[in-house]
Amino acid sequence: MSCSPCRAVTLPKNDTVEKDIYSLEEMQEILRFLYQEDEKNLNFVVYFTLAVFTGFRRGEILGLEFRDINFNRQTVSINRTSNYA
Repeated sequence: MSCSPCRAVTLPKNDTVEKDIYSLEEMQEILRFLYQEDEKNLNFVVYFTLAVFTGFRRGEILGLEFRDINFNRQTVSINRTSNYA
């Protein structure tokens, strides 16, 4: 009869919280609003457009630099992330 060392292990609680996400209609409304505003919102337009159409995470978008964009190939490369928001 063997005694398993795993019997003494206490499993952590699963604290998975369901995330709230925007519906398609809500995101369309946000983009419509941003596109209607003047140039002062260009940063927000770029941020939300990249987020919606690429699926990039917040840190990935904030870590982008101009050199990460290849206009000839029409690609954006994720090479770093930013932990500061």
